[in-house]
Amino acid sequence: STPHVWRNVVFVNIGGSPPGGPPDVYAANGRVQANGSAIVAFDKSTGEVRWKTGDDLASYASPVLGRFEGRDIAYVFARSGLMAIDPASGKTLAAFPWRARKLESVNASSPVVVANEVFISETYELGSALVRFTGESFQEIWSDRGRRRQRAMALHWNTPIEHNGFLYGS
Repeated sequence: STPHVWRNVVFVNIGGSPPGGPPDVYAANGRVQANGSAIVAFDKSTGEVRWKTGDDLASYASPVLGRFEGRDIAYVFARSGLMAIDPASGKTLAAFPWRARKLESVNASSPVVVANEVFISETYELGSALVRFTGESFQEIWSDRGRRRQRAMALHWNTPIEHNGFLYGS
């Protein structure tokens, strides 16, 4: 993922497990313990850790900044799903579970934010979802949930773009 600079912090979708744990998910039979470092914010001048949040292993999606009711919100498509985070404090404001059951599954397409609506997509099993951020939760507007075929969009490594109310992606 790509780091995101916000004011005097750089936040990154890192993920991680405690020192001394198994070297990978296969050695751990898929049961690697997370250590609260799904998203980590660093001081952009000193590199000191400002905050950590989320109990997820690594994901590849880049953090995206949006605004809600006059304040900045960081949206991160972490390994287990979408998170809305206060970039100043690191407080997780809302979470929307969205991850395939496949062990190797990792969310890689970055969220697309338009006003308080967020589009997410993955390719292994679930497809896409559009949710509305309310300030304290996500409301599902639409999703591919339950569809085995004919998913609207199932993106893996790329992120669609929004233009005039339409999403374009491949």
